[in-house]
Amino acid sequence: MASSLQNIWMRPNRMFSISKKEGAIPQNKKPLKVQLKETQEELRIEREMREEMKKKIEMLKKERNFWVKEVEKIEEKRRAEVRLYEALIREEVDKMNYERKKHRDMLKMEADEKIKCLEQDMDERRKQWRQEREKLLTDLENARREHDHIEKQKLEIEATWREHTESWAQKTFTMLEVLDNKTEEIEELKRMVDKLQKEAEMKEPLTVEKLQISFGTKK
Repeated sequence: MASSLQNIWMRPNRMFSISKKEGAIPQNKKPLKVQLKETQEELRIEREMREEMKKKIEMLKKERNFWVKEVEKIEEKRRAEVRLYEALIREEVDKMNYERKKHRDMLKMEADEKIKCLEQDMDERRKQWRQEREKLLTDLENARREHDHIEKQKLEIEATWREHTESWAQKTFTMLEVLDNKTEEIEELKRMVDKLQKEAEMKEPLTVEKLQISFGTKK
């Protein structure tokens, strides 16, 4: 395309040089009709050149507009790709946020479930501890009552034993007094028997024997 334009632009110069050469030879001056015809031919050629130049310019404008449109299409395609890329990024980010939120909610739910289980276990343990504590308190109260009952029985037994011991001691003391009295009576009777024996010995033997029989002292 550059060579054709150069050829077009070179034509007038070549013709102008030819006309100058022709004008340099006055003795060979062309007739007026020939000059007019040549001038018309030159004008026609120049007009054709202008039209061709105009066509070339139009073609270049069309090419420029075509490439401008192509560039705009490419730019629009690039913007569309950028928008698509940004949309994909946003979608991926939203997906990641959703997955992160889902994972966080799942962890929170698991943590809440574990806390709930721990609270239930602690409530059950507290309930069991309260029951054991109440049982221990009940057992302690029963043990205290049993101890008080045993102490009461012990005191009653000690009182009964003391009463029986005192009664036995009193009875023993009374029996000892009676025994002492009986012993004194026996001793008195023995002294009387001895006295009677001595008196009987001093009398007749038959009388003494009779006395022994009567008192039960004869062997």
